[in-house]
Amino acid sequence: MDNTGHYLKSFAEELVNKAAVPIFVLDSEHRIIVWNSAIEDLTGLRAEEMLGTRRQWEPFYTKPRPVMADIILSRNESLPGEAESDSFPYQASQHVPGGLHRERWHENINGRRRCLYSDAAPVYDDEGRTVAAIETMLDITERKLAEEEQLILSWAVDKNPNAIVITDLDGTIEYVNHTFCSMTGYSREEAVGQSLQTCASGEITPEEFARMWWTVSQGGSWHGEFRNKRKNGELYWESTSLSSIKDSQGNSLRFLAVTEDITNRKVYETELVNNTEELLLKHNEMNRMFDLVKAGKREWEDTMDSIPEMVLMCDPSGTITRCNRTVCSFTGLSYTQILGLNCLELFTKVGMQIISCDDTSGQMVSENGTRHFELLFNELKQSGTAEVRGSVVTIHETTEFLRMNENLQRTSAELQLAQSQAFQQEKLASIGQLAAGVAHEINNPMGFISSNLTTMGKYMQRLREFEMAVIEAVQQKGDQETLEALNKARSEMKIDFILNDLHTLLDESQDGAQRVRAIVQDLKSFAHEDEALCKPFSINDCLDSTLNMARNEIKYVADVERDYDPALPLLNCYPQKLNQVFMNLLVNAAHAVEGHGTIRVRTFSEDGDIVVTICDNGRGIAPENLTRIFEPFFTTKEVGKGTGLGLSISYDIIKKHGGEITVESKVGTGTTFTIRLPLNYTAA
Repeated sequence: MDNTGHYLKSFAEELVNKAAVPIFVLDSEHRIIVWNSAIEDLTGLRAEEMLGTRRQWEPFYTKPRPVMADIILSRNESLPGEAESDSFPYQASQHVPGGLHRERWHENINGRRRCLYSDAAPVYDDEGRTVAAIETMLDITERKLAEEEQLILSWAVDKNPNAIVITDLDGTIEYVNHTFCSMTGYSREEAVGQSLQTCASGEITPEEFARMWWTVSQGGSWHGEFRNKRKNGELYWESTSLSSIKDSQGNSLRFLAVTEDITNRKVYETELVNNTEELLLKHNEMNRMFDLVKAGKREWEDTMDSIPEMVLMCDPSGTITRCNRTVCSFTGLSYTQILGLNCLELFTKVGMQIISCDDTSGQMVSENGTRHFELLFNELKQSGTAEVRGSVVTIHETTEFLRMNENLQRTSAELQLAQSQAFQQEKLASIGQLAAGVAHEINNPMGFISSNLTTMGKYMQRLREFEMAVIEAVQQKGDQETLEALNKARSEMKIDFILNDLHTLLDESQDGAQRVRAIVQDLKSFAHEDEALCKPFSINDCLDSTLNMARNEIKYVADVERDYDPALPLLNCYPQKLNQVFMNLLVNAAHAVEGHGTIRVRTFSEDGDIVVTICDNGRGIAPENLTRIFEPFFTTKEVGKGTGLGLSISYDIIKKHGGEITVESKVGTGTTFTIRLPLNYTAA
């Protein structure tokens, strides 16, 4: 190389080294061959450390390989151990054909976080081969930070809850934010280029509008409230502040309007004014009410003092805070002596005995037991709250009431028992008369129904004989064609089936008629008109007729097992009354069964008595109720499902027969009623 070439090479190296732009160069082996002073200042790495090395860029390139490596290598190659993809892709250079560039933030450039713009270009030899790559780097950190700050400010303005409008000095809209569009109904494209008066409602006079803009144009600020109009014509209230945007010399560049929709606030203000006026009226009304309350309080106190019953007011602990005059008269203490005492202790102090007391009521009696009192406790609550402020205790004497109630209950029980017995007797007599009439009326048609069914059976037999005679006559005559026609007709019309089925139907109808007659006979026996007569009768027949009458009550809930002694002698008795006893016990047994159970009826003789037991496997009777079940009006059934008289009447009927009725029961297992009737009974 001649002197000129050396000079140019030295000049070029000096030019690159002194350049203000950070520059470094890689040869075809990826070794750094140039590292100028500007990149030394940028990275803090000296040229002596970097020249000839291949890895020294890693401290400031945290992951991707340097740009020049992509230029020297083909696009399909990569350095050993490096990924083909890059999270910060390069783009074609904007300055040099075949070059690459990119922008990227680096966390550790000379100890600082910086954003660098890199632009790399290939260096070719005379034959067009890439022999080196040169890359320039530009620190654009300040510009990027400014762009980010501008982006944040722009986002904050656009998302501001107040409407923001920027106009030029003539009032023409240049910018509106998202809130403005939501508030007015105008899109950004519709608003930009329009006058700020686009949304004006017309309620602001031109003079007021001119004064507003004059104030702002002089560098001042204006604030006010007025109504504007949305795109759809709807009016709304807004609070607006206008000011100017100035440059560093104080000259106005733009006007800024910040607007808040205060329509709801205006509505609230109007309501507040109206409510204030209403409150003033109510205040005056309250004063009048206080006067009425004072008068009412005096009237209430006079009323309480005139009540013959004792009335006390107590706090939550039971301490007396007020009482009427009757309390003072009863205890012999003054009003001031009573206040502060415990309510119950007060009456104990004056000789009363508290025999029962809870949160709602209580009883007390005098020491000699001659006077009785009832206490009622009512919670005293603050109106509109659940807070209990105390209680109001009312005390009235119940001595005379208890005495009258005892007499009344005793008389009522006796009367009801007598009435029920008379009613039962009258009802049975009426049922007996009705049953006799019904039985008579049913027996008549059932007689001819049964007779007709018998006759129909005979007629059907004769018709069948006639049919067979006709067929035999046709056969004897030798008319084969007619015979075949008859047989075909008999087959198509199912004559054989019909004739056979008719016999079956007639037999079933005859059986049904006999059953109806048997039921009618049982009904006559169960409700006989001569119930006042005591006569010998079969207990087994009594039970059978009663079971037939109660069949509909029992058949759906229980199976009946009959265990009769067929050798039982006739019993001198009132059959209808015993039927009533058996009916009560059987129906009660059916009601006691849960699901589908069993009722067992047994008869036998023992020690000169006829014994009847009726046993079920139902729910049983609680031990505490066993001693009371024969009492009048006592029942364990639900309200409306029993009068409590059935067993009481049954007990009386058995006693009148000189017998006894007992019961054994176990809860969950069942109940057994045992009736003993003496054979030597003689009616009184």
